[in-house]
Amino acid sequence: MAVRKNRRLSNRDRTNRQALTDEQILQLERIGKKIEEHFGRPQDIEWCLLDDRFYIVQSRPITTLYPIPEANDRENHIYVSVGHQQMMTDPLKPLGLSLYPVNSCSTHV
Repeated sequence: MAVRKNRRLSNRDRTNRQALTDEQILQLERIGKKIEEHFGRPQDIEWCLLDDRFYIVQSRPITTLYPIPEANDRENHIYVSVGHQQMMTDPLKPLGLSLYPVNSCSTHV
């Protein structure tokens, strides 16, 4: 019988590992769309995940991006506010860094 040791993941291993499954990401997308449809405008949505179940902690309208660019399509859009960066004291995590190429390709200024 082979005994397998529990191996703790290093910080590098945890940083490079996807935190949510693809299905969980799609589930969050569906939840977010339902919330935005309910309120009729883009929302800043805070959530948590416990035992494979998502809980919405709060949702409020995005108010710092006005005017929000017109989007007359059914495509997904990402709204990013970067004004807070001057107060950041820690390095950006990979998810945060991954938004820069997405945001820089925007045709809206």
